[in-house]
Amino acid sequence: MLRCFLEDAPWAIVGECGLDRNSLFRSFFDCHQVPVFIQHLRLATELHRPISIHSVKADGMLVDTLKREVESGRGLPPTLCLHSFSGSLETLKRIIAIVEPAPSRRGERREANRAEKGRDIVERNEFDVQSCRVFVGFNAWTNLFKKKASHLVQGIATDIILGESRLLVESDWNPVDFDFSGSDKRDADKILLHSVIDLASMLGWSPTKVAQTVAANTLLFLDPVIKL
Repeated sequence: MLRCFLEDAPWAIVGECGLDRNSLFRSFFDCHQVPVFIQHLRLATELHRPISIHSVKADGMLVDTLKREVESGRGLPPTLCLHSFSGSLETLKRIIAIVEPAPSRRGERREANRAEKGRDIVERNEFDVQSCRVFVGFNAWTNLFKKKASHLVQGIATDIILGESRLLVESDWNPVDFDFSGSDKRDADKILLHSVIDLASMLGWSPTKVAQTVAANTLLFLDPVIKL
């Protein structure tokens, strides 16, 4: 069904999807969540769609899953947003190292895939050896208020290659989902504004610079569907 919806909406991304080891969902983590997430990941790859990935207490499994997909030669979606990311800077570096291989590694992977026999690897114009671009989503009410948020944001900007161009802001809010007295569709705009202000404070930038940066980054993240 998801495939049909995506094919009918070529401008749509995949997600938010992902993994959640919260106690409420832990009982079906391995038997249901992981295989469903892998199918979402592969569908985004096949249809060349951006993907937004949610990970709660599951960063290790997320890293392992991405690594297995890359090593299998299946490839990854063109862009990947770590939605409301609250993991460590080290985890983010591991993910980037896995999904954004250095040029020399891309060439090695291309030759390995060409030489592979007896495995069901579909030709995708060698998309499987192209680099997926990693972005990191922030918003005021899920991760920017946390104690370590400032350290993470500053670390991304200063200690990760192309760090500033990875920052995104998210509302993570839809009035349809929060149907209570006083809820308004403009609440999403307020959350985005507060996220910009929070990032500006953490980075020592002006809110205008943050807004311009995340606007440009959003266009990069959505580029695979904007082109259509």
